[in-house]
Amino acid sequence: MLIQVYKNISDRKYSLLSWLEFFLIILSSILLGIWAAANTIALRNILLVLGTLLSIAYFYQLHRQGQLKQYFGVRNLIPLFCIIGLFLWVLAHCFLFPTDYSAQIKELQSTWLRSALAATVGVATGIAIIRNPTKIYWMWIGMILSFAYLLVQYFSDVFRLNTLLVSNYMQYIFLGKVNGVLIGSILIAGILGTRLSSASELFKSNVTITVIGLLSILMVLFSFLNVLSTRNGYLIVFIIISLYIYFELKRVLNNINVLKTLKTLKTSKSKLLIAIVAGMAIMLSFVLHIQKNPQWSNIIEDISISSQIDRFETWKSPEQMGPPQSPEGRYISANTYLRVAWFFAGITIAPQNYYGHGVLINSFQRAIEQSIYAEAKVKSSHSAFLELYFAFGLPGLFFIFTPIIYIAYSGSKYKINFSPLASFLAISLVLLMLLSEASNSHSIEIFFYLICLAAILQNVNRR
Repeated sequence: MLIQVYKNISDRKYSLLSWLEFFLIILSSILLGIWAAANTIALRNILLVLGTLLSIAYFYQLHRQGQLKQYFGVRNLIPLFCIIGLFLWVLAHCFLFPTDYSAQIKELQSTWLRSALAATVGVATGIAIIRNPTKIYWMWIGMILSFAYLLVQYFSDVFRLNTLLVSNYMQYIFLGKVNGVLIGSILIAGILGTRLSSASELFKSNVTITVIGLLSILMVLFSFLNVLSTRNGYLIVFIIISLYIYFELKRVLNNINVLKTLKTLKTSKSKLLIAIVAGMAIMLSFVLHIQKNPQWSNIIEDISISSQIDRFETWKSPEQMGPPQSPEGRYISANTYLRVAWFFAGITIAPQNYYGHGVLINSFQRAIEQSIYAEAKVKSSHSAFLELYFAFGLPGLFFIFTPIIYIAYSGSKYKINFSPLASFLAISLVLLMLLSEASNSHSIEIFFYLICLAAILQNVNRR
């Protein structure tokens, strides 16, 4: 029996590298599932530390076998160097020209330390996925389960209150809308990006995976429409799904003329099926979303009025004054007004903050207090883009957006292995930063993890 155990450990299937890869992928799946969930900070810290230790051991084993360097080509290193550059910029802000030293040190010891650990785990997990491409779907299980639990919470309230109009999302697994939007967008980008990747053709249970993927997309769409009732979240996933349908239909149509085997035909049919069903789902949800959110019908006029921040100044004290009226006497959407007005206020004072003030928390509020709008009682811009800009200025945005845009472009250019997945993850991050307020500490950790994961997944023809 001992001899058999020794043989199993010595075998490639049961090697130390295999076990490390297995645990890294499972740990990442759990992390993605609970990262934005309420009251999980202790568990996240434990998983990040454990994941970093596993990553270091994994890097060491790969180095011993002379396999580590092959995963760090120029295409992989450019995004990773940008992430290192951002860490150095954060350190420079703190130690060379601090604005609030105690707050900056506190963020270094919490947000940025965890972000560094997340980046390390992201790199290691990316390599593990490249070496085990059929296990990519394990990555999305944690997020799927978190949304399944969200729906369990929602329908429990539906049956208890005997109404579909339940607005208790602040009491659910995702505290507030932004966390659900963050994880839901990443989940859809992950599933659809994987489907576009050529590595997905290696999966034996293609039908099962297709069904699970479609059900997951429907879960997220339903949650965004009925549970969270989020317009910006729906817009993000609408763009992601539309891009997927475009690329998938384009590829399937191009392959029709070169089909040579029944296997290829079945694969194309499977890919075409998910594109068609996803298209039908997004169109149906679009109609329902418009019906539930009539604000969209006046969105252009509302934005035009909201952008006049010096004429309509109620954005400065939103709790005391309501939104302005249109020329016809209609009160414009309060949500649209505040988001647009805060954004234009941020753009107006942006030239005063080219280098940022080095503190992530309440960065917009700090900038407002030192501007011509100092009397405004505003804590957040509800824009991740502006929050990051006021925290770390143009250099910070350069180090954040350069790797994301590079990965999105590079992945769409090569279109082999997991490059499309890397591209879709990058696109989802751009949309989240531009259209959501995902800029709190755990959002930054997730961004760093996904950027490093996507940077490695660009790796071409590696095993």
